[in-house]
Amino acid sequence: MANGEKVVCTAKTSGGAAAAVFGSDTGTATVPTFTTPSLTISSAVISGSSSVYTFTVTGAVPNNADAVFTIPSGALGNLPSAAADYEIEVATTDSSDYRIDDPQTSGGTFTIVAAPTITWTGSVNAGNVPASLRVQVSNPAILAINDIIEITASQVIFAASVSATAESASSGAVTAALINDASTYQTNPGGTVLTMTVLTATTSAISAIDIVLSTSAVMAALPSTAGAVTLTVKMGTSGSLQTVVYQNSGWLTITNTAATNVAVVLQGMDAGATPNSIQVTFRPATAMSSGDKVVCTAKTPGGAAAAVFGSDTGSATVPTVSTPSMTITVAVISGSSSVYTFAVAGAVPNNADAVFTIPSGALGSLPSAGANYKIEVLTTNSNDYVVDNAQSSGGTFTIVAASTVTWTGSSNDGQQPYSLRMQVSNPALLALNDIIEITASQAIFTTSVSATAESASSGAVALSFINGASTYETNAGGTVFTITILSSTVAANQPLDLVLAGSAVLATVPSVTGAVTLTIKMGTSGSLQTVLYQKAGWLTITNTVTSNVAVSPQGLVTGVVPGSIQVIFRPATSLSNGEKIVCTAKASGGGAAVVFGTDGTGTVPTFATPSLTIATATISGSGSVFTFTVTGAVPNNADADFTIAAGALAVLPAAAANYEIEVSTTDSSDYVIDDPQTSGGTFTVIAAPTITWTGSANDGNAPVSLRIQVSNPYLLAINDIIEITASQAIFTTSVSATAESASSGAVAAAQINDASTYETNAGGTVFTITVLTATTSALAAVDITLTGAPVLAALPSVTGAVTMTIKMGTSGSLQAPVYQNSGWLTITNTVVANVVGQLGGYVTGVTPLYITVTFRPATAMVSGDKIVCTAKDSGGSVVALFGSDTGTATVPTFTTPSLTITSATISGSSTVYTVVLPGAVPNSANAEFSIPAAALTTLPAAATNYEIEIATKDTNDYIVDDYSTSGGTFTIIPTPTANPVATGKLRADYGSQIQSLAVSFQTPQPIASTEKIKFTFDQTCIVNSVDLTAQSGYVAPSGITVNNFLSTSTNILEMTVGSNIAAGVTISFTIAGGSNVFTSTSAPTATALATIGSGATGAETIIAKSITAWMVGTAALTSTGGLVTGTTPSGPMTLQFTPIANIVNGDAFYVYSDDSIFEEHKAAENVNGVGTGYTGIVFTFSVMSGTRAKFLVASGATGAGVAPAGNALTLTVPANSFSLLPLPYANTMDFTIDVDSSDDGTAEHTVAYFNGFPEIIVAPVVVPSVTGTQIDTLAVSFETPVLVANTEIIKITFDQACLVNSVDLTSQTGYVAPSGVTVTSFQTVSTSAMELVVGADVLKGATVSFTLGGGSSVFTSTSASTATAFTQIGSGATGAETVIATSVSAWASGGFAMSDPVTIWQGKKTKFWLPPDQPTVLLETPDLRLSATPLPGPTQDLQWFESFIIETPHGQRVAKINVKPHALDANRSHYRHHRFNQLDIWLGNADLPLEMLRSQLYEIDGTGIKLAVSSSRHDPPRFHSIPVMEHVYVESQYIVFAVVVSHAGTEFPGDVKMQARYAHLDWFTVDMLGIEHYAGALPEIWGVQPMSAEVEAMLTAPSKRQLAEVHAHVCLPADSGNCTAAPQPCSA
Repeated sequence: MANGEKVVCTAKTSGGAAAAVFGSDTGTATVPTFTTPSLTISSAVISGSSSVYTFTVTGAVPNNADAVFTIPSGALGNLPSAAADYEIEVATTDSSDYRIDDPQTSGGTFTIVAAPTITWTGSVNAGNVPASLRVQVSNPAILAINDIIEITASQVIFAASVSATAESASSGAVTAALINDASTYQTNPGGTVLTMTVLTATTSAISAIDIVLSTSAVMAALPSTAGAVTLTVKMGTSGSLQTVVYQNSGWLTITNTAATNVAVVLQGMDAGATPNSIQVTFRPATAMSSGDKVVCTAKTPGGAAAAVFGSDTGSATVPTVSTPSMTITVAVISGSSSVYTFAVAGAVPNNADAVFTIPSGALGSLPSAGANYKIEVLTTNSNDYVVDNAQSSGGTFTIVAASTVTWTGSSNDGQQPYSLRMQVSNPALLALNDIIEITASQAIFTTSVSATAESASSGAVALSFINGASTYETNAGGTVFTITILSSTVAANQPLDLVLAGSAVLATVPSVTGAVTLTIKMGTSGSLQTVLYQKAGWLTITNTVTSNVAVSPQGLVTGVVPGSIQVIFRPATSLSNGEKIVCTAKASGGGAAVVFGTDGTGTVPTFATPSLTIATATISGSGSVFTFTVTGAVPNNADADFTIAAGALAVLPAAAANYEIEVSTTDSSDYVIDDPQTSGGTFTVIAAPTITWTGSANDGNAPVSLRIQVSNPYLLAINDIIEITASQAIFTTSVSATAESASSGAVAAAQINDASTYETNAGGTVFTITVLTATTSALAAVDITLTGAPVLAALPSVTGAVTMTIKMGTSGSLQAPVYQNSGWLTITNTVVANVVGQLGGYVTGVTPLYITVTFRPATAMVSGDKIVCTAKDSGGSVVALFGSDTGTATVPTFTTPSLTITSATISGSSTVYTVVLPGAVPNSANAEFSIPAAALTTLPAAATNYEIEIATKDTNDYIVDDYSTSGGTFTIIPTPTANPVATGKLRADYGSQIQSLAVSFQTPQPIASTEKIKFTFDQTCIVNSVDLTAQSGYVAPSGITVNNFLSTSTNILEMTVGSNIAAGVTISFTIAGGSNVFTSTSAPTATALATIGSGATGAETIIAKSITAWMVGTAALTSTGGLVTGTTPSGPMTLQFTPIANIVNGDAFYVYSDDSIFEEHKAAENVNGVGTGYTGIVFTFSVMSGTRAKFLVASGATGAGVAPAGNALTLTVPANSFSLLPLPYANTMDFTIDVDSSDDGTAEHTVAYFNGFPEIIVAPVVVPSVTGTQIDTLAVSFETPVLVANTEIIKITFDQACLVNSVDLTSQTGYVAPSGVTVTSFQTVSTSAMELVVGADVLKGATVSFTLGGGSSVFTSTSASTATAFTQIGSGATGAETVIATSVSAWASGGFAMSDPVTIWQGKKTKFWLPPDQPTVLLETPDLRLSATPLPGPTQDLQWFESFIIETPHGQRVAKINVKPHALDANRSHYRHHRFNQLDIWLGNADLPLEMLRSQLYEIDGTGIKLAVSSSRHDPPRFHSIPVMEHVYVESQYIVFAVVVSHAGTEFPGDVKMQARYAHLDWFTVDMLGIEHYAGALPEIWGVQPMSAEVEAMLTAPSKRQLAEVHAHVCLPADSGNCTAAPQPCSA
């Protein structure tokens, strides 16, 4: 070819079609390089849609040699799809494009492969060794033996200078598939070329190469130059390699080709703490399948293993895999707690993030604080072969030693912090609209705030690195603060520095002190990352401000510039050069106080500790703020001490307490470091020094003490002195002694050690104290008290002001006077005057209603001053007049001036009452106040000239005015008495008519003529407008002239006196007149309030708070087993009464019965009090004797006691507390309740009288029938124990079926209507019960007697040997409210032996006479024998029982019972309480009878016999003395009977003397069993046993029996013949 001719290259596919191999058809193209022959081509074009490349040669190209040219990449395009037999056809043309040579393709074919497969496995991170490099090349050449494959890398990736043999298996470092193991490989020294030699002769042509390079034996750590690594692969004979097979193939990048997107979020980042969890997010480079493993390795910032996980125990707590969702079953920890591995349980794709959380159970305590800790993640297959190399980019985290979350300003509860600063390293990328959420454990944020943050510190919220356009808000609870990033200029991974300042965003610190936990989250709203710092930011609500502030001004007088102000404080945060101290002066109310000079530059302070020279100081805030800059470090572990000189100070403001110097610190930019602190930094500006007398300041008298209190503006060192000069001679002359720190010394100097000495001059005008103790610290105040004659002289006669001049300092060089003209003390009368005391009640033992005190202070009093009232008797000894020393007391009523007192105390064992004033009390007028009853106690013993002394004190209890009692005396009088007498009663029961009322009292003070004595009762009980002096029975007051004495209302009596009456006069009078004066009482207790006065009401002076006129209680048997003699009530008994005073633990209420009713063997038992105020009070009930029991207040009534007088108390005598009831009597038992507060057995006063049991009745009398026969009639008789009201029911219930049901008893033959009872109806209501409905009231004690007839129309045949009737009275349907008797014998084999003697058996009454002067066996049962001796009367047919002997059948005496001689002769005055007055009883074979009468039960050993002795009330009396009856009750297995005493009233109804002379015994049975086994006179009389001649003789009266005997013994003479001779007595 010649110059100018062209070469045309056409690319074609194997099918001959054009192939786009070249670049774009742009007209011109990059020229080729012509190497053979050597030509420089100047132009080339591409056409044919990138399939034709044409260029012009620039010289000759012969046809006898190969021409070689290279088309560069600039003229080439992307190769088309992979295929074989692509070709380049070459043709030539002349310069006119006329073809010279036709296209030629033979040998010009080539193959395009799909893609080179050159891949890393393992990590491709710089500095890491890849796991392997695999090179897969389709081989376009035939490789023969000793041919080589050369791989050249653009970077050092091979181990240097390696030479070895390849392996076909995977175990080798280099494996070469299709190339025999004998092949060798080597690397060059530079680590960039690996050459493999094909050494196997049998190797056939290779169509492909697959080479794998594994491990560090052939692979080097990747170089630090990240980016693409180009591999150039050549093949051929060594020294003559073919051209590059793949010049641009194998682009491998040193980058993250392993697990990607690794992110680590710790829930807690504090060193030494175990995080709650670690969340890991990563994306595997290679998809994972079940069984593959995730390996997490924790490393320090230096790359060393970090112990983040738990112990290497072989297994560990498994993680939670959330994306994709799977359940992990196995996890292990290794590498000394640095490696955490787990196997996945399913597929993990490589096109999405995997997220798993390692729980706290698999974690350990975090290591030391530091940044850039990381979690590397790699993946392996199930054989632990690395699939993806370790990756940690983005997986770093910071461990902090302490969260940088700090307050500035106050963090005291209830105060406003200045700012809150949060500094957090941000592990997340924060993008536009991302948020930061901070949650506090307490409400520290201002609620519901929404605003824009500021990047500078001037805003309420300043956020570093985040543009000012960011917004923030708080929640309504003040616990959550959220900031939203709104600026696109936010940089990634910048640390967060967030400052919240002022009340715009910070609330006052809550009252719950202690730690405040901040939880910080960051991320997109609604999808925040897990917690960054779960435990970060512990802020403590405590004193985080400057501490130990102390202020010592030199001079504290209002209107004077202090010599200096010394300030000592300790900063909470250390200060450095350039930072500032700010001193702010405030008044006690918190307002600014002008203490410093004029605003501007101020005199600099002197800094003593640490030693600093201050260069600048300024004053601002109108003289309230003093600021200076420190010139060096001020540590926070010691006090800082500086002094502000007088040049920087102003005239002190008005006198007041609690001025303060607040100290805060700021940085050089005036940013607050420590908030103000004032603790200890307060001081008082005073108008005058506190120099005061105590005791008399009258001229000629020595004061009790002189107290000098001076705030000390100087530091007093050892040997310094305090000099006090008085304008008059008030000191004892020429004294020299040692001071005392306690108040016991003559000179007590607080804050100055006891070793200090003092002396006075010869003139008595100068007092000097020397500070002698080396340990004396700077003094904040001087408090010196001079006491008594050792140092104080009698005051001079020159009255008026005493001026004190006080100086302090070194002897001979005293500083200027602290108070030159201070301390004006006046020699004058400084005691209180005009004291008057008036009591609201003057009676000993009674608490007054009030005490009114009137006095005039000598010195005007101010708020906080105290009034001290001391009670004394006439001898000057203190007396207990006030309540208990409980620390606080009921406050008084202050009337002049009008003040509301809020504080009062009682001390001195109830002798001192102290009041704190809330306001001023002037000294120009009398002050008056009233002490109420609640602050008083019962008055002491009656006497004259008791007094109330008054003194006044200041707030420090320092006496201002001395005591005075002038006019303050009073008299206490004895307790007034009021003795009511009621019509027909011994006591004035409420509801009854009072007959008269006797009253006696003593006048507590003089009563002037025409003044009134007034008695006001608390209930309506008086007839109005009655002249009491005109009533029958009226007894005029003794020792008093009465003008008139009238009732002025239905509850008021008024007496007008007609002459003067002195104090202490006893006035006694009796008001009588019955119903003319008194109405029926309307309440259980009536009290009279007696007053004396001249006014219309006569109520100026109270005599007695409560004169008890009459009071009673109530008692009722709420449930009884009957009130029949010889039975035991089942109780209980309810007692209700009103105590007359509060009760306390230890009080005892004694219950006295007129009769013996209590069971003496009853065990003590607790009962609860019932009534208003008594809840929770426990009483212990115990029986003392048959007539006496007590309720002891056991618990619940401590302190001042409970339940004031007026509240009714209900107590219950337990059900098992009663003994056998005595024999019947007519009237009611009376009970008395006395109170014994000391429980010594002596009652102080009677609380209540009341009626106890209803009348006890004898067993009702019935006419019996014979068992098993048809009853014809039944006669019943009983007494009513209570009033039976109209329409109420009397019900009789039998214990067996013996009645015909629904029979009208009133219509039956033989029915005798009840006497004294109007009957509405009387019928049987069942086969065992009958009911009588009364038609009019039946009085208590009425005898109800009736006879039921009707025979079989009413009665059925009896079915048992004994029938009993249970009788009840009531208004209910059952008529069962009041039980009359539990055992009324209706028919049985029973009987009586009464007094004549007479016995009744089965309705038949038989009289009999016993042989005189000897015992006769009346009755003998299988276990008991009863014998009786008769008492002969004045005639031979009169006899009674005089004596009974009770024996066993074998003759063993059980008891002997006689009438006590002259029993009925004893009147009430001779009656011996608790002794036998009627019976003599010998037990067993005793020689003497029983003496003490107690309710007592005796059991006779071995006999089965029981004998009870007791007494009971019986009114009217069975004798003519007291209404008490003594009785003996005997019980055995076969019989129960009783023995009582009675007078002979039946035989001698009008002769009391004869009745008494023939007092005798009565005997009657209660129950009998086995009568067929009885023997003796009575069973023979009853017909149970055959009657003997002896018993038959007893049925004849002695007079008739004597006549019969006379007739029987008249004999006729033998020769009587015609019987004309007179009869003669027989000689026989």
